[in-house]
Formats: sequence, C-alpha cells, structure tokens
Amino acid sequence: MNTVLLLGALQGLLLALAIPFLSQTNKRANTFLVLLLIAVSLSLLLFLSINVYQIVSPLMMVFLDTFAFLFAPLIYVYIKKLLFPVFMLSKKHLLHALPAFLHFVYGVSLFGYSHQNFNQPKTIADLRIQWAFIFSLLVILTIGYCWNSLRLVLLFRKKARKVVSYTPKIVYLSLFLACTFLGNLICILFALDFFFHIRFFPFTDTYIGWTLIPFLVYAISYFTLFKPEVITLSYTKEKLTAKRMERTEIDMLKTRLECYMEQYKPHTDPKLSLASLAGELKSTATKLSWLINNEYGCNFYDFINRYRVSDFVEKLKNKEHHEHTLLSLAYDVGFNSKTTFNKAFKKTMDYTPTAYLNKLNRG
Repeated sequence: MNTVLLLGALQGLLLALAIPFLSQTNKRANTFLVLLLIAVSLSLLLFLSINVYQIVSPLMMVFLDTFAFLFAPLIYVYIKKLLFPVFMLSKKHLLHALPAFLHFVYGVSLFGYSHQNFNQPKTIADLRIQWAFIFSLLVILTIGYCWNSLRLVLLFRKKARKVVSYTPKIVYLSLFLACTFLGNLICILFALDFFFHIRFFPFTDTYIGWTLIPFLVYAISYFTLFKPEVITLSYTKEKLTAKRMERTEIDMLKTRLECYMEQYKPHTDPKLSLASLAGELKSTATKLSWLINNEYGCNFYDFINRYRVSDFVEKLKNKEHHEHTLLSLAYDVGFNSKTTFNKAFKKTMDYTPTAYLNKLNRG
C-alpha cells in the first residue's frame, strides 16, 4: 500500500512536469491540471512523511486538509477551462483558494501550542470541535464544487448540440467527478469513525481513502499520454445569435442549405460542425444557426441527425440491411455511436430501429 502511494506521488510530479511538453492542446486548462497534480502529489508525500517514514512532525498532518481544500476548486476550474476555453479568470476567482489559505493560517497557529498544552483534555476537546467544523466545511465545499462541475458538463452537452453534429467525448471528466464523490464519501466514513466512533465498514481505519489519489493520477496519465484529444470541441467568443435576417436572405440561405445537403450529403461526416457547414455555404455560423433554430425549429445536432435518419431509412427500404448490420448502416450515414443512433432514430421516427424494420417487413 505504501509503495502504491509513493509511486502515485512520484508519477504525479513527473506528469506535472511533462504535461506542458506532451499536450499542445488546451494549454490554459492544463495549467490547472498541473496544479492539481502537484497538490495531490505533495499531499501524498506529506502523508507518507508523517505516518510511514516519520521524518516530519505529526503536527504537519493539519496541512493535509489545506491541500484537500484545493482539490475540488482546481478540478472545477480545470473542467470549466477545458469545456469553455473562452472563460476568463479574474482576481475574484482567487476566492476559490481562500478556504485553503485560511486553513493554512489555522495550521500555522497550532504550532504555538506547547506539547503539554496538546495533552490537556480541554485542548484536545477544543481541537476535536474545531476539526469537526473544518471537516464539515470541507465536505460541503467539495460537494458544492462537484455539483457545479457536473452542471458544467451538462451545460457543455447542451451547447454542443448547437455547433456540432456529434456527441463530444467527455467520459474522461466523469472519472474526475466520480473519484471526487467517492473520495468525499470515504472521508465522511473516516470522520464518523474518528469523531463519533461510528463504524459502518471495517476499512475506515485504514489508508484506503488515500489509494484513490494515485489511481486518479494513473488515470490522468493514461488519458494524457494515449488520448490527448478528449475534448475536440471549442467555442469562440461569437454568440450564436443574430439580428433577424431579411426574408430574401433567409430564403436564399435555406435553399442553398437544402440543395447542399441533398447533393453533397455532408451529414455523412461524423465530425460535421456548424462552422464547417457554414463555410461551405459561404455564410456564417451565426446566420446558419439562426436559420436552423427559427426555420426548422431545432438545433444543429437534431437537424443533421434528421438527414442521417432519413438516409438510414432509405437504406432499409433498399434492402441493404440484408448485406450489412444495422449499426454499420448507421455508421455509413454519419452516426458515430450506437447510443446516439438509437436515440436520434427513436426521436425522429417514434420507433426503435428494430421495431421500424419489423414494421417494414410486415408491410
């Protein structure tokens, strides 16, 4: 167990040094990823130095919570910069680090106690109350940041449908949130054991909670080294709103769009984006988005999927499913995943693909 923690800490520090050279995308977001790796690595080293190697004073244990106050805010800011690159930091965002700074000041103040004072029952009782309050605050803040991080992911998925025809891969971010939630739960169990002697499971007096950190580091290493383009979608500062176009311009753009879709079938490109389609039409993403939203009553994602579903249905009517699987036909028309295909087909046709095929066969 100690070896796992030590290797996790060392790998985290090495990765923090390597990320600026390994990944050329999302550089600003990666700054906060590097800070997160440094924070978790130093917390692991401090934990080992106190509890295993015993080379520093046990009083330094208080600063483990200082690092803990940084974890969730760094994850939140990293996710926000990763999903929304146009998000700009300002001085007010330094408030995210305020709880960690205040806890650091509190930790320094404890060094004013003498060894005898620490052994007095009243001092021990006061400290347990203080630590219980600090821990409760840490849990509340962590849950709050996790919730806001989850909201960012959901908002990103919603906004993505306005500018791309596919679902961006953000499973990677779920790992962050899952580990943070699980770590928070384990910390609560530890606290109930430490403060109130309430033990739900026998492992709450072990180091199991700390093993989550190196596994998080390993996961970051994997995605950084082997899947560098986890997020392929980026936004510009241009808002997808526009003044109402003249009727003539609307009709001309609408005609060009429909002719282009029928003739060139751009929807068969699984990575088709609003910007690329607008460029082919000699228009702007703003105008094209306005046209799709107001003339077709849907977002870009649903608009493109309607064409894909239509092509898929045509393939079924042509009996192509006798030679190919339904999924391979779905990929041919531009879908990039089975889940996306099934949802889009059901939304457009009110049937699942299999049920619709059965309906065709009966007819």
